[in-house]
Amino acid sequence: MKTHVIRFWETDVDGCGSNAEVMIQVRIDEKNTDEMKQKLIDNINDIKKEWKEWDTDSIVQEACKRVFGSEFTGWYPEIDIEF
Repeated sequence: MKTHVIRFWETDVDGCGSNAEVMIQVRIDEKNTDEMKQKLIDNINDIKKEWKEWDTDSIVQEACKRVFGSEFTGWYPEIDIEF
């Protein structure tokens, strides 16, 4: 198992250039971080199409649930994802 710390940020959340940021920590067997990053990006895009309304925390939580299927917590970035 390897611990990954991932930072997500949603750009221009208020229409005035402000960004929202969420950081998580997850322990998984997966070694390929590029593949993991792409899975998260794809799931975020899918969720944004499925849900009429979302907030940054909810969309990150759902994407991580779909990709990792595990609990996660944390605060320091290792992988950056912008959406």
